[in-house]
Amino acid sequence: MPTNNPTSPQVLETYVLLQIAAEAFFFRNANDPAATPGGMYPVNLTPGMLTRGNEHSSKMTQAQAEQFVKEW
Repeated sequence: MPTNNPTSPQVLETYVLLQIAAEAFFFRNANDPAATPGGMYPVNLTPGMLTRGNEHSSKMTQAQAEQFVKEW
């Protein structure tokens, strides 16, 4: 029986990249990563923000970051 669950590798990769982008966007305080973000600021995501990520393991490669910025 076919399923409608979006579990193809491409869909899962998209979800992962969106999560990494969200972490990069809301990561504001390098000294205290658990701190609440300082508010909502109008910021355009840049490849630099995405390759830096949350300054831990959630980062994009340069190619992924450039493609993400083009698509989103």
